[in-house]
Amino acid sequence: MATIYGNNSNNSLNGTSSSDTIYGQAGHDNLYGNGGNDVIYGGTGSDNAYGGIGDDWLYGEDGNDKLFGDDGQDYLSGGAGDDILTGGLGDDYLIGDAGNDVLGGGWGNDVLIGGLGIDVLAGGQGNDTLTGGANADFFDFYSPTYGVDWITDFSVIDDTILVYKTAFGLSSSGAILSNQFSIGSSATTASHRFIYDSVNGALFFDSDGLGGTAQVQIALLNTGLLLTNNDIVAT
Repeated sequence: MATIYGNNSNNSLNGTSSSDTIYGQAGHDNLYGNGGNDVIYGGTGSDNAYGGIGDDWLYGEDGNDKLFGDDGQDYLSGGAGDDILTGGLGDDYLIGDAGNDVLGGGWGNDVLIGGLGIDVLAGGQGNDTLTGGANADFFDFYSPTYGVDWITDFSVIDDTILVYKTAFGLSSSGAILSNQFSIGSSATTASHRFIYDSVNGALFFDSDGLGGTAQVQIALLNTGLLLTNNDIVAT
């Protein structure tokens, strides 16, 4: 166990195999927790912080920071600036705070909170809880097989659901076609791909509409939303 301090320069600081506390302070630092349950503070400057093995707490603080929880159940807080937060393995808790942030849960059942700014939230594999916060936010879905994510505050006014066209079998980028979207409990035409049940908030993907493949739930939204095809964009 160690307490490690940087200085006003650009530092590269390494923790031990035990539980350490690391302060990057000023400068653009690379901070490595390594083993143990570590606490890392980036300080001022644009820092890269890696939790390593263990349940770690990473604070970017000021600057445009990149935080990586790695293994374990980690807590990541971006602070001020436009930050990139990646949970990695485990059930992680990510908060973007101020700025336009990108949050990726990785594996596990994660909690992602964008905060202020225009944020991108990607739960990854697992059943994740996503809260965009203020401003227009993007909720990223890589695959229909990655679990069911709960979007707690989706707004049809300024938020967007992003889906990867290859994984979802879509031929073009941009908002999905109007005939690929339906409100109800299941597809009613062969062209329907995304179905929003406004009664219970479930968002389903159906790879073949009225074909023999069963629909799968990919998200849970609030009920009664005036969702349209324009809220779902293929990339």
